[in-house]
Amino acid sequence: MEVVMSDSPRAGFIGLGNIGAPMAATLVRAGFEVRVYDVRPGAVAAAEREGAVATDGPAAVAAGCDLIGLAVLDDTQVTEVTREIAAAARPETVVIVHSTVLPRTVTALQDSGVRVVDAPVSGGDMGAAAGTLTVMAGGEPEALARCEAYFAAIGERVELLGPPGAGAAAKLSLQLMTYANHLVALEAVTLAAAHDIAEDRLIDLATATTGDSWTVRNWGFFDRLLRDHRDAGTEAAYRYFGKDLFDVVLVAREAGVSLPLAGLASQALAPAFRERYRDLTDR
Repeated sequence: MEVVMSDSPRAGFIGLGNIGAPMAATLVRAGFEVRVYDVRPGAVAAAEREGAVATDGPAAVAAGCDLIGLAVLDDTQVTEVTREIAAAARPETVVIVHSTVLPRTVTALQDSGVRVVDAPVSGGDMGAAAGTLTVMAGGEPEALARCEAYFAAIGERVELLGPPGAGAAAKLSLQLMTYANHLVALEAVTLAAAHDIAEDRLIDLATATTGDSWTVRNWGFFDRLLRDHRDAGTEAAYRYFGKDLFDVVLVAREAGVSLPLAGLASQALAPAFRERYRDLTDR
């Protein structure tokens, strides 16, 4: 596939899902020429309509970009795509891993032949579309410095947290906070419902109490994700949502720290989300 280059700053983006697609579009609006790829042709076509340049694979993205964002599914895909990029890229190319992965996945890729920084994000698809994500980054200082304009385009707050793997560790820590809070809130509305207190009234009341939180203020966020997920209502969707908590437990074990609540949450999330999805579809 022939790609016409311009004088605009160039970035690549691979993985055009719920977060990746609006991130790529935001980079386009910020003035980047963005070369994109996804295994789903429809996702690439949609990004092209937003102004991105379609390519036919990671090697084609790497051929013209020194900064390449990844928002793929898991550690295996991050590793495979990074090594495919490295086979076609210049050594100074920086691969920016936005996927939520294990810290050791990032550190293992430091010898891949390209520079790899971990820069997971928080803020959901709405933050991705608005360019207001929180970026938590780990990497070598020189590689992070080269990402400055890219990070400024996608994020409202950018935290450079330390060496490779630091961003991934921070994201897993925050995912534990978020999911645990949501699981507790789901139990709270169940308790209230048993006493004939409507869910919306309890959530509204919580905003004026010590029970307030991001989860409360953005009630419905996870409901929307459950409904809109391409595998909604299937075990694949529940595994997708539960992956991060299982990673938390694994990373804690590797670090030699005890997180009993994380272990409980990792087991409770899929059943809780399964029940919530049934409730949503029955309404």
